Amino acid sequence: MIVDCDVHQEIDREETIWEYLSPGWREFVKGPLPAEPPLSISPSIPFRNPHGFFREDLTIPEGARVGSDPELVKEELLDRYEIDNAVLTGETSLYVGGISNPYFAQELCRAFNDHMLERWLSTDRRFLGTIAVPIQTPEAAVLEINRLKDEDRVIQVMLCANALGHPFGHPIFDPIHRAAAEAGLPIGIHSFGEGAGYPPGETLAAGKPSFYTEFHTGAIQGMMTHLVSFILHGVFERYPGLKVAFLEGGIEWVPGLLLRLDANYQGLRREVPWCRKPPSEYVREHIYFSTQPLDVPSASHPFWGTVSAAGLEGNLMFATDYPHWDADSPRQTLSCIPAEFRERVQWQNAAELYELSADRAHAA
Repeated sequence: MIVDCDVHQEIDREETIWEYLSPGWREFVKGPLPAEPPLSISPSIPFRNPHGFFREDLTIPEGARVGSDPELVKEELLDRYEIDNAVLTGETSLYVGGISNPYFAQELCRAFNDHMLERWLSTDRRFLGTIAVPIQTPEAAVLEINRLKDEDRVIQVMLCANALGHPFGHPIFDPIHRAAAEAGLPIGIHSFGEGAGYPPGETLAAGKPSFYTEFHTGAIQGMMTHLVSFILHGVFERYPGLKVAFLEGGIEWVPGLLLRLDANYQGLRREVPWCRKPPSEYVREHIYFSTQPLDVPSASHPFWGTVSAAGLEGNLMFATDYPHWDADSPRQTLSCIPAEFRERVQWQNAAELYELSADRAHAA
């Protein structure tokens, strides 16, 4: 069995999502004059990959976008690699959190979620859905979580782009933390949301990068910041059942961060008295990480000893990142995982996180 924790489903064209908007918002997007370009449903992204964002070997539906046809995704990913479940994380919908108009963001999240239910989850039980939420207004995000929490095969709340500018563990997002915990849904945090929107936020800690390579390499900085904020703000003390999945960030950066964070906690814990145990314990109990991008070249690489020493074998989940340019092949990735915990990474950890009981999991 294989569970893929990061599959980016897309809309075929922007006009498709218009049909899921209410009439007033549809008119707002189209604009008053036919000659004027319509309003974009996605905030600006600061960098462009010179070779393109998608794999060159994938089929592009005529007049549509890569990753927008469920039948092709089933053929090129699920069937080809015998993947039993694919967690849909969105593509354009990931960046709605960076839109400056909070009311437009609310409408778009509802539209993207309805499109996911109708276009994807209804076509194949192997697809599992995530909820796009308007983080610009956390109370509205709660309403969207509550609207969809009982939908069959919806298993996660997704955060990525960030118009509010605070790390996702900040108390301003507490309504989202609470709603996800009460619904029994993990929160997914996807990389590369930093810098999306207007005005653009910082993409890297020390300043704005010049190149896509710089931006892509530094994306783990945002993941580090979100992880530390969840722990030091005491989110897991307030909501002990809450789980968080860090997606498309890999795991290579985690052991070193935990060493530093644990050491700082020992010397500075008076500042965060609500944290009752070392940060690494919160991570082992509450936080998961996707394999992609996996930079470790083999199962015998010394890095895996570091993972075991940190006790993170139960926190790593397989992901392809389909259909992006750097998507990982299941065969290649899983061959680089040590045999003693390969099955945990391949499906068991994800089944535990997403509670993939028999009625939700696809039987191969």
